[in-house]
Amino acid sequence: MDVSVIIPTYNNCNRLNITLEAFTKLETLSDILWELIVVNNNSNDSTKEVVCSFTDKLRIKYVEELEQGISIAKNTGLRNSSGELIIFTDDDVKPCKNWIQLYWQEYQRNPKGYFFGGPIVSDFEVTPLDMDLIRLGPASVKGLNYGKIKKELETDEFFVSANWAAPSEVVKEIGGFNTEMGLNASTDKVSVGEETDLMERLISKGLTPFYLPEASIKHFVPKSKMTLEHIASRTEASGRYLVDKELEITSGYFFGVPRWIYRQLFEYWLKIQIKKLFFKSWYKDYLAYRHLLGCRKQIINSNQIKKMH
Repeated sequence: MDVSVIIPTYNNCNRLNITLEAFTKLETLSDILWELIVVNNNSNDSTKEVVCSFTDKLRIKYVEELEQGISIAKNTGLRNSSGELIIFTDDDVKPCKNWIQLYWQEYQRNPKGYFFGGPIVSDFEVTPLDMDLIRLGPASVKGLNYGKIKKELETDEFFVSANWAAPSEVVKEIGGFNTEMGLNASTDKVSVGEETDLMERLISKGLTPFYLPEASIKHFVPKSKMTLEHIASRTEASGRYLVDKELEITSGYFFGVPRWIYRQLFEYWLKIQIKKLFFKSWYKDYLAYRHLLGCRKQIINSNQIKKMH
């Protein structure tokens, strides 16, 4: 098998149906052998029926993973894959017509030392009322675009879950996704970072991220994700993920948390109140506040775990 496309899904059968229909319209060269692996992560909707309705149209493998968690589901997809190249995507996308072909041909040109990704075009459920807010959102909301030419990514640039690919051998060798990270419907905590963590480990193995501007997808963004609270919750989650990288060395602590975090939280809170008072835009300050709040929560959680041990 040349390519395995992995789609984890949870209670999203209507959008999954649209996504699978989009896959039936893909164009690939006749010599490219590819499979589509759909991992049902303990859904209680009509996911199985939707997937089964496409078995005569797609080379599709249906897998069930009862343990909740997107990283767990992705690892299940990996275990059931046989492709030389793995493409990761979501259950609410529409790939460009030669999407798989673009990835496979680039991989054949660069079979060693690279992993790949492409742009994401947001397909909004409703017209955004506030693009200033959307532009401050994560790539899952605002989309992703690193330009119009192929290139190696910069140090602080990463692909996101809906549109990237990597050699199967290396992904499996480094253990796949960290199951402590990523969205999990069984908890009420928004968690992120599983993709970035895996890409960082690929980079540490000597692989370089390579951007393919033509390998684009459209990614559905529901109205519920176009809100300040959703964007802020994702920003806070990124604070929890990045805390170890961003934490300044300091000697002053208050209940185990660096004092400067409390100081900056207060400064951002004050900025927000002043800007609201004068009818100025305060979104950026609020998101910075929530990011720091995520850092603080993760530090407190880590300290509690250390005390238990």
